[in-house]
Amino acid sequence: MLTGQAILRAWILIAFVAHFGIVLGLLSEAFSIAFDGVYALAGAGVISQALSLC
Repeated sequence: MLTGQAILRAWILIAFVAHFGIVLGLLSEAFSIAFDGVYALAGAGVISQALSLC
């Protein structure tokens, strides 16, 4: 089982990759990449909500 600190580190990594994907997608005008970044960011938000319940 993962500890809260390990989950938080994973969330930070996911949020960083999501922001990078959004910027890269917008700069290259590849909206599917930007959408994937937004979707990953939404997943990171769900993880943060789950952490706040623990």
